[in-house]
Amino acid sequence: MTARVGAEIERRGVRSLRDAWMRESVATTDDKVIAAIRPLTPPASLKATCSKDALGQLRALLDEIRAWASGLVGLGSIEADALYNGDPMAVLLRDELIAWALAHARTRLEKPNPRDQDDPFRKWIRLNVEICGWLEELCLEQGPRVALEDVPDRIAAEIWDATVGAELRIQSDEGGMRVDFGRMDPIWHEAIRQTLMLYAWNEADALPRAREQFPSRTQGDPDDLTQRRRALAEDIVEARALIIAGYDAASIACPQTGGWTTFEWDLRHSTGLILVAPTREQLIDQDDKGLLQRPLRVLPDGRIAGYVRWWEPADDPAWEVALLEPLHARIVEAWLARAPSRPPEEEPSTAVAAVAAVADACQHIAETIEGHRIPAVRMQTLLRLLERRLGCEVASGKGSEVTVYRPGARKFTLGHHTRNTHVPAHVVRALLKAVGISVAEWWRTCAG
Repeated sequence: MTARVGAEIERRGVRSLRDAWMRESVATTDDKVIAAIRPLTPPASLKATCSKDALGQLRALLDEIRAWASGLVGLGSIEADALYNGDPMAVLLRDELIAWALAHARTRLEKPNPRDQDDPFRKWIRLNVEICGWLEELCLEQGPRVALEDVPDRIAAEIWDATVGAELRIQSDEGGMRVDFGRMDPIWHEAIRQTLMLYAWNEADALPRAREQFPSRTQGDPDDLTQRRRALAEDIVEARALIIAGYDAASIACPQTGGWTTFEWDLRHSTGLILVAPTREQLIDQDDKGLLQRPLRVLPDGRIAGYVRWWEPADDPAWEVALLEPLHARIVEAWLARAPSRPPEEEPSTAVAAVAAVADACQHIAETIEGHRIPAVRMQTLLRLLERRLGCEVASGKGSEVTVYRPGARKFTLGHHTRNTHVPAHVVRALLKAVGISVAEWWRTCAG
């Protein structure tokens, strides 16, 4: 999907901050170091378009975002994505900014403007520039981007659905995309096509198509299946730390009723992606070329959505468990087949190697979790070890949060929602890095 969007931008040129960021993302894999976070302030234009209370809420939220992102300073951007993927505070900040921006966008959509000339495309352009322009500047900046990357496209979809999208009827298949433009002025037809391709909204039907293609369902009590769905996702996240370095999606590919699936990793607050195709050859081909056809996003709790409209998951555990279980089994097999690393004599040279070493060390103190195949570190075990043997100060934070601090380093915040919460290895690595505990020291502590 990213490769296809990059090619489209190269063809027609850069037209927005989003285009420039996407082209840069496609062109480079450099792990840029996150620098000091600038003050985050609402654009002056908002003073004329939202209430005093709404503006005050936004300012308070931006302060919280800056405070959180400041904890990432010094990390490489890719490393930060990996370590803070699914971080509870990052997800909370993303969702709160989305909620604020949705309310603001809906208010603006309801307000008529003579410049639109009763033309949905003109209204789309005006509001997209007005609202998503500053959101892109904020949410694609190094640091805040780790939490907020999904926000601009979520708001753009809301505006599009209420304007141009309401007029269109789209049919797409392997042969291309056919659009019934309804009452849209023909002068906008090509621009509409380009917009659909840029945002990949022509693939917004990924979830219903997948549900039709893969009809299998798992029998069982809905509450039990919901727990099972979460356990599958948590196992996959725990396995990632140890198998990602040599990961081969082709080895995970498996046949299911209706076609073939495989699993790829994703760092936008998700467990990963499910790729689907009618045949194994087509599945591997799209993965090799990076031209993904209607991929699915697996959310941290195991719910499955289309990648493009990730905020509309199936939330049907009987179907989601059936689709996830064969992939989960292959991933667990890869995890079990990996030979544990040796105790490190010096610090690992790469972020991937560091996370893998931490994950191996964690297995010395990991415990079996009911319903899981892969043991993980229990929150209470982790905190006790940090406090009693590694000189850390553990304290209660906001709500159910726990903060960890070691003199001379920075504070790290953990979400602690239930008494028996288990902490995945990549989160342990993020914590250790923040509070200044080396991988070698962690290994010695766990193995001792």
